[in-house]
Amino acid sequence: MKYLLCLLITSLFIIKTSKAEKIDFATKIAGPLDIVYDLKIEILGPYDVFEDETWKILGACSNKPNLTVEILDDYDSFADKKIKIADKYDVVVDKKICITNSTDLDKETLRLLKLID
Repeated sequence: MKYLLCLLITSLFIIKTSKAEKIDFATKIAGPLDIVYDLKIEILGPYDVFEDETWKILGACSNKPNLTVEILDDYDSFADKKIKIADKYDVVVDKKICITNSTDLDKETLRLLKLID
């Protein structure tokens, strides 16, 4: 019994801890052929100051999406929300999201979402 307890305590010291962040939405980005979406968004540039929300994109995830968004062109008047994508210097964010279909997105969209440089 003492051997198992010692083994358990030793393994706790050896195992690296990982940083997990809570996400608000697992988001699917609607493609040009998708007609069903929950929200139309316009992604603002870094110098725009009149955003509705700031989203921090944590990366890709394999979760089932619980929000589908369509990204509209700049200054589209039909957008439901104007979103600023947080960078590493933004401390206050409204929502933390991950992208469920990041492998299906083109490079321009990945850059817009700040998933690649």
